[in-house]
Amino acid sequence: MNGVYDDKVLHEAIRSFMDAGRIATSAEMRLVCHGLASLAFSINELQKRVHLVEEKVGVSPMRDIQELLGAATFE
Repeated sequence: MNGVYDDKVLHEAIRSFMDAGRIATSAEMRLVCHGLASLAFSINELQKRVHLVEEKVGVSPMRDIQELLGAATFE
């Protein structure tokens, strides 16, 4: 997928989960929403680091994982 698209989707997810956390009626739902926002933020940060490694090394550090995921979807 396109990195700009991924970044936009993750930022929207973070914003949506934070908004949901603010309007949630129970403490448990607020905790879940904030946890999901935190997870989306962590994914975004990991994606930035992966792209940095790809630029420096010229190879994706996720290549083997992507191959495994691709093989799993066709089985």
